[in-house]
Amino acid sequence: MHGLYERRRYGLGASELVFTQARPARAARRKFRQAIARNLGPALLVMAVALGSVVIVQLVQPVSAQTATGARTLSAEGFPDVRLIAGDGGAMQLSGYVDDPKALARLQRWLQKSPGLGTARVQVRVGTELAARVQEALSDAALTVDYTGGGTVRIQGSSESTALRDQLHRLTLDLAGVVKVDNRVAFIEPAEAAPREHVLPVRIVDVVPGENGSFSNGSGARYFVGGVLPDGAEVVAIRKDGIEFSVAGRAVIYPLK
Repeated sequence: MHGLYERRRYGLGASELVFTQARPARAARRKFRQAIARNLGPALLVMAVALGSVVIVQLVQPVSAQTATGARTLSAEGFPDVRLIAGDGGAMQLSGYVDDPKALARLQRWLQKSPGLGTARVQVRVGTELAARVQEALSDAALTVDYTGGGTVRIQGSSESTALRDQLHRLTLDLAGVVKVDNRVAFIEPAEAAPREHVLPVRIVDVVPGENGSFSNGSGARYFVGGVLPDGAEVVAIRKDGIEFSVAGRAVIYPLK
C-alpha cells in the first residue's frame, strides 16, 4: 500500500507474517512541524522576540524609570548623596547620606508628599552624626573632624603620637563601607629632648683665658686646654666669656660671670 499505510514483514521460524498498518501519526506530525518551521519559523521568531521585548519593557521599565526620575528629583531637592533603588519585590528604598538632622527631616517630609514614595524604606546616614562618632572614637582634642559631603569625614590636625597614627589606620579600615575617611593629620616627628645642663664635678676659679689658658678647681689642681675632668669632660677652649667642654661628643659651654 501507499499513502498513509505501510506493509511490514516479520519472520517467524520458516514462516513469514505480513501486516498492513497505518503509518504512525508521529511521522506525519514531524513532517508537519518541519513544514511549519520552513515557512512560518522566521516570522514566529520575529514575533517572539518582539513580544519578549514588550514583556521586558512592561516589567522593568516602570521601576527603572521611577528610580531614574527619583534620582534626578532627589538631586534637585538638595539630596545629591541619596539614592533611590528598587529592593526585593519592587519595593522602593532610599540609601545614602544627608548633611545633618535637619536635612533628614526635610527628606522625610518630601517623601510623604511624593506619590509612591511615602512608604519607601529609608536607610540614610547623617553626616554630622558620623563625624561626631569619629571624633569621640579618636578622643583627641587637637584633631577636628568634619563631614564634607559625599559620605566623607575629614580629620585634620597635627600630632606626634605614633599610637594615633595606628588608630587612624584601624579606624579607616573599620569604617569602610560606612563612611570614607579623609585623613589629613600631619604627624610631626618628636623633637629630641634638650640636653640638660652639664654639672661640672669641680669648681672653676682663677681662670686664665687664651690658647694656653687654664683654670683651678680651688683645691690646688689646675686644668689646661686638652685636660680632662674626673667625669670625662674635656677642656676644649678657655675664653673670657666662658669655658668650652666636650661631653660625649657634644659641646657644653660653662659661662664665666
